[in-house]
Amino acid sequence: MSDKAGTSNPPQVIVHTDAPFPTRGVILDDSNFHLWSQLMEMRIGARNKSGYITGKTTKPTEGEKEIETWLIENNKVKSWLIDSMSPSLIHRLIRLQTAAKIWEAVSQTFYDGSDETQLFELNRKSLNNRQTGRPLATYYNELISIFQEIDACLTTQEDTVDEAVSANKAMSRFRVHIFLAGLDSEFNQVRSEVMRKDPPLSLEACYTYIRKDRNQRQTMEEKVPEPDGMLHLATRNWPKKGRTSNNKNTFSCTHCGEDGHSKIKCYKIIDYPDWWDFTKKPRKKISQATIATTAPANEMNIPVVAHTSTGMYPHNFTKNDTWIIDTGATDHMVNDLSKLATSHVPKQ
Repeated sequence: MSDKAGTSNPPQVIVHTDAPFPTRGVILDDSNFHLWSQLMEMRIGARNKSGYITGKTTKPTEGEKEIETWLIENNKVKSWLIDSMSPSLIHRLIRLQTAAKIWEAVSQTFYDGSDETQLFELNRKSLNNRQTGRPLATYYNELISIFQEIDACLTTQEDTVDEAVSANKAMSRFRVHIFLAGLDSEFNQVRSEVMRKDPPLSLEACYTYIRKDRNQRQTMEEKVPEPDGMLHLATRNWPKKGRTSNNKNTFSCTHCGEDGHSKIKCYKIIDYPDWWDFTKKPRKKISQATIATTAPANEMNIPVVAHTSTGMYPHNFTKNDTWIIDTGATDHMVNDLSKLATSHVPKQ
């Protein structure tokens, strides 16, 4: 645009400050003035309106052309303050004429830098705070919030910079001890490690060290995932040559009476596999026990040990005697093969 030929006005930059004022759900009540006041100072200052709550932006006199602008801006800041209060506070403060008076009334109501009762309550909260199973970050952030409120109540009384630095270091170490004391018992070992650090860790460094230790332990304690179902069965239950499954009592066969398999998998029905060892102890329902016929080379009686229902006892027998071997062993040994009428080599 131009007023005259050959002349032009510089482009105008318009800044919109009428965007909705966020409260983030923080409504002023009797318990959260410190948090509320910090948020309000930050947000009002970001809109270049801090002077309306501090009183530095004074009201122009009647008749000045700035009076209308000031009234609009003052009401805007008032609405920001009022909209972020509980209903009971709104009724008390809405009739005050300026934002600065509302801010002053709230500060006098909820905060006094010399209020020892408030400082005592904050210190008590910090000393009694415990993790009690909560996430580490939740416990740490809650302590930091309390420490910040304590700092806002305190005023530096040291005379020199060195004294102030020394007092700050002492306070920092004290807060590290408060943080460590409130941790759950699972952090006992890492707590001892932190206490042995030289130089001592700051509160922020202490939290970082413990968080890393917690993450490492969680990674190491993760369970190895179970293998695929079919692969798991194959690796656990695949029959070994000459062996049966270790879990013998899972099933009981109704056909042969043996444990370790069901009727549908009974070898007496579906036939024995090639690797089966027939020298194993007799089955429960085998009608005839293994019978060995002795044929001594001479007429001398040969003492053997036979097992009957009455127990083990020496027994003398002569030619053509028969006896039942039931010693529980899968193999038997004699000093002369001719003493046995029949014999065979077990299948491999």
